[in-house]
Amino acid sequence: MTRQFTRDVLDNKQPAGIDYRIMRTDGETRWAHGEASLSFDAVGNPETVSGTIQDISDRKLTEENLIQAKEEAEHANAAKNEFLSRMSHELRTPMNAILGFSQVLESESLSLEQQSFVAEIYRAGEHLLELINQLLDLSRIESGKLATLIEPVKLTPLLNRVLALAHTELQKQRINVITLCRDEVAVLADETRLRQILLNLITNAAKYNREGGSIHIDCHERGDQHWRISITDTGPGISPNKLDKLFMPFERLGAEFTAVSGTGIGLNLSKKLAELMGAELGVSSIQGQGSTFWIDLPRAKSKDQATAAIQNPSFTSPTIARKKVLYIEDNAANLKVIEAMLRHQPELGLISATNGEYGLELARRYQPDVILLDIHLPGMDGYAVLQALQRNPTTAHIPVLALSADALPIDIETGLKAGFVEYLTKPIKLENLLRALHQALDANTENAAQF
Repeated sequence: MTRQFTRDVLDNKQPAGIDYRIMRTDGETRWAHGEASLSFDAVGNPETVSGTIQDISDRKLTEENLIQAKEEAEHANAAKNEFLSRMSHELRTPMNAILGFSQVLESESLSLEQQSFVAEIYRAGEHLLELINQLLDLSRIESGKLATLIEPVKLTPLLNRVLALAHTELQKQRINVITLCRDEVAVLADETRLRQILLNLITNAAKYNREGGSIHIDCHERGDQHWRISITDTGPGISPNKLDKLFMPFERLGAEFTAVSGTGIGLNLSKKLAELMGAELGVSSIQGQGSTFWIDLPRAKSKDQATAAIQNPSFTSPTIARKKVLYIEDNAANLKVIEAMLRHQPELGLISATNGEYGLELARRYQPDVILLDIHLPGMDGYAVLQALQRNPTTAHIPVLALSADALPIDIETGLKAGFVEYLTKPIKLENLLRALHQALDANTENAAQF
């Protein structure tokens, strides 16, 4: 035992313990735990010392193994996150071309047969993108990287938004939707994740319904603290012996042998998202009559605090003078997508650069009104280009929008903190691109008018 340990026992007059290593004569190292205590005479002087020594080599070995396992798990988790980020980027880049050109072709003069081909391409691309997003979300949940923002949310505007997104599926099945939720219903939830859950439940209720059936959406109180949102369909229902498998990943309960499309991920993801928000998701079903999926959410304290879900406004091109848009992008297909998307926007003129250095030169020379900037560029990356634009007095005023296949929440957060006025992700939708461009242009015009 060390002198300091002995001094601690003498000074504190309390039992003390210490772990230390012992080198045996045969060269083997062992760990020991020693404990000592003092007894004192009537005037407080140390009189006797007693103690124990215990071989703790096995315990130390277990602790070292646990530390090593923890470090290996952290390294594996970091590698998984890097893989997710890379895969997200690599998958979204070609999807941007598929969905982008599909949207462009929809606005061209095509025959009915060609229009149907383009629609099929777009639907298939959307389905693949949904699968990519679901797989990435599941992986982020498992790695603890999916954050939620819990805030008061008004339910009626959110449901209207979800029903608009599910319109195609509802129309295809000729489903009649009856909503019984009152306008004042407000819950505590992550608005984006709740919309994701409700969209999955409603589209499932349409897909697995009978043609011409109905969906009832109801909201009722669960005690004083919760609202229950229930979605009831008139489909064939689910056998009781299959209900326990319903929320398992990739489990479709035999629907994979039917014409109904699906991946078997949506319900599993929805349940995990609900749990992540502190909510509960469940189901009840009667064969031959239909199924009811429900989610219990905490009640918002004040309905006045609740924020309505933001609707994507339909875009109308304002009558403004022609504006210059600089797009810095090294991928030729992505350049062509944006060129095609802006072809029918006479108020927007596009100039492009395939690397950061040339993009900076064009920005200084032509003084564009707004800049679209990719993140992964040869040479200077997007962040280096953004910093160079911000440092130069002649370009610092130009709004810069990121347009990247890096679509993880941490990517978006990093981009916005760096100074992008908006962070758009690939594949980009035409309406979102035009909305973002015109918002940036309008804001820039207002700022210029103040000086």
